[in-house]
Amino acid sequence: MSWFLLFVIPSVLSVGVVYLPNDIILAWSFPTTETIKFELRVPQTIFDSYGWTGIGFKPVASGSGMNGADITNIIFSTPMQDSYGLSRGGPKSDIEMGGACDLIYPDSHVDGRGIKYFWEKKLNTGDQYDVPLAKDQEFRLLYAVGQVSESGVQMQHTFMNRGTINIVLSENFRDSSLQYNLFSLI
Repeated sequence: MSWFLLFVIPSVLSVGVVYLPNDIILAWSFPTTETIKFELRVPQTIFDSYGWTGIGFKPVASGSGMNGADITNIIFSTPMQDSYGLSRGGPKSDIEMGGACDLIYPDSHVDGRGIKYFWEKKLNTGDQYDVPLAKDQEFRLLYAVGQVSESGVQMQHTFMNRGTINIVLSENFRDSSLQYNLFSLI
């Protein structure tokens, strides 16, 4: 029954979804013609074992590194950050770089299986540290998890705890090619 719900419910609800390593799931929808809404599901095992997670978007032609990526950075002990990927070091918050935090209604919800993070964002914020997004267009999605030092500083992810995949920001997009254990969050 779980398998059936996993593939039928996203179709009925008109959401795009990608299944990432470490049982992380990213889903999105377009509540208006100018905004996109994200839900990032992080299983309890990741929350217990790591200190942060992040996802980022950048044009496909701009390579796979985080340089120039529009990143939502989630350090588990602090509020979500609208961030920008630099070529060296961790992402910097847009505010720290002179931009704005363009996350709309950032929130999280804990349930028995992990944490769900929610936020909306304008497709085109006008912020130089945000990548303009567009419905039905292909983007490079970056994802990572990592540790936080005892003093609360975000540490770099390992090679095995990050990656990229090309996705289409469409409510019909489904990619389960990276799935490992889909049923842990259902």
